[in-house]
Amino acid sequence: HQGATDANGLVELRNLPAGTYYISEIQAPAGYEPAQQTLTVSIDGSKKIVTLNVRNERKTGSIKIIKTDADDSTRRLPGAKFKLIDDLGRLYGPETTDANGEALFTGLEWGRLYGIVEAEAPEGYVIGSIPSDPVALTADNLHIEVPVTNEKVVYAVDVELEGTYQCIAGVEAEVTWTATVTNNSNREATIQVVFGAGEKTAEVV
Repeated sequence: HQGATDANGLVELRNLPAGTYYISEIQAPAGYEPAQQTLTVSIDGSKKIVTLNVRNERKTGSIKIIKTDADDSTRRLPGAKFKLIDDLGRLYGPETTDANGEALFTGLEWGRLYGIVEAEAPEGYVIGSIPSDPVALTADNLHIEVPVTNEKVVYAVDVELEGTYQCIAGVEAEVTWTATVTNNSNREATIQVVFGAGEKTAEVV
């Protein structure tokens, strides 16, 4: 004999002759672990209806964040730190991307929405572009991968230098100019521009 639970979680097996029956679950509802126990019930005609209760444990889900370079999707980025915030305001993490650029959050309750926060970018990169919509874990979709890309730190320098430098006649010299600049993630860095003897242009070092 076999039956499936209805919308109320009930299943009825009717017209069973007297005897001993062993009841086991062969398929659990979506999002639940199958019940492990086998129930035994005897029908001897003294009761018209025998009621049994079976409990199922909820499965948990996971969210895997995959971090890549915005200009090269094959380049995975380690060292990024992420947090999750669910729709009840609970905080998860932080988790840090590994050598494969992956940060994995496990043991998550399905039926909830999870927002992703990048707490720290990989070295040499700015905070990535996070999906604006929260991630929904459902009974039918327990394991989700979310790609996140990062752009490299870029320093923009546009400087004109004017001036006269006095040197001893016949002696070659170089001039070093130092400045503080701000990049596209509002970080400051000190750079040096070195002008060799007789040079009008130089590279940033």
